[in-house]
Amino acid sequence: MKILQIISHYVPAYGFGGPLQVAHSLARALVDRGHTLTVCCTSQMNQQEDMDVPLDSPQDVDGVQVYYEPITLSRKWGYSPAMRRRLPQLLEEADAVIIHNHFQYAGWIGALSARRAGKPYVTFAHASLKCDSLTASNGLIKRLYLRLMEHGNLTKANHIAFNASEELEDSLYSENGIVLPNGISLDDFNELPERGAYRAKHPRLAGRTVFLSLGRIDIRQKAVDLIIETFALFVKEHPSALLVLAGSSEGEDLKVVKELIRERGIEDWVFFPGLVKGQDKLELLRDADVFLMPSRYEGLSIALLEGMASGLPVILSDRAGLHTKVAAEGCGLIVQPSVESILPALGQMMDEEARSQYGQSARRVVLSEHTWGAIAEKMETILESCQTEAL
Repeated sequence: MKILQIISHYVPAYGFGGPLQVAHSLARALVDRGHTLTVCCTSQMNQQEDMDVPLDSPQDVDGVQVYYEPITLSRKWGYSPAMRRRLPQLLEEADAVIIHNHFQYAGWIGALSARRAGKPYVTFAHASLKCDSLTASNGLIKRLYLRLMEHGNLTKANHIAFNASEELEDSLYSENGIVLPNGISLDDFNELPERGAYRAKHPRLAGRTVFLSLGRIDIRQKAVDLIIETFALFVKEHPSALLVLAGSSEGEDLKVVKELIRERGIEDWVFFPGLVKGQDKLELLRDADVFLMPSRYEGLSIALLEGMASGLPVILSDRAGLHTKVAAEGCGLIVQPSVESILPALGQMMDEEARSQYGQSARRVVLSEHTWGAIAEKMETILESCQTEAL
């Protein structure tokens, strides 16, 4: 099968977060199953810079043919006439299309172009349709955008893919929704690194109980402000604890977070390693003690799955994907996004035996149910069914 994926940002633009990791990991797994994968995306590296890549020919990225297209207006929305011109050619050769939708031009023009070409397509929501996220983050503007720009694209999609049952149940346009979870690469997590490698590189972690927040440093969604407020209270009783805030930052959030840390006087209890990836990320996950994600809203985070696959117990928001499974399988503690709820959970995680039991369950759940090979097999079946329906 020839499959076309359309997304705003693609590797190596890792600072844009989870959707591009989903797109690339799924593409690689589908290639491994014998399919031909093409990706059309913008050439943005981050909000300020573009990639230094050819724009007139596809680039091979782990067996996936990627067309990087320039944008001409609005780095946030990513308006790209070059993408619009490229898509009819790519769609003519495609059997099925995967759209990654996140309130950006690529998702809109991708679905619209697939409709015009008469190609079956599946749209990944990436938590952009969750009612709680629409309430918390520019909700009125986003709902208006969905109605004016995306309504036809979403209602005419063969399926809308939600990455957890909690997301589907709390999302708009769920009528033709399916649950297609995010995953991890089994090769990366089948054998874990030896503990101690990351701590050896960063002596600040020595002898500390490390609570890791891995992902975009974001206040509105990721509730990093709540993490700081709670940790400032927590270290008064547990001075051996250390908070690691690993990830990129957009806008003013990093500045605000650092000022909050300074005001609370906990500079010695917070470590910023920046964006981590590759072996460095695997070593950090292995040397952490607890994975912390008390988000105000969240889909099924790949970072969460990576933490669980590394054997980390989790403190997870009841507004995040997979929280029902985490609770049922004893993978960690479920909290509300509030200081009053997070604080006692931090205290419970100081028990080393409890951490070990939670972590073993977390690793078992992810390795048995959330590998990209299994997810690609399910996507293959879905796309074949879409092709049959289109005949």
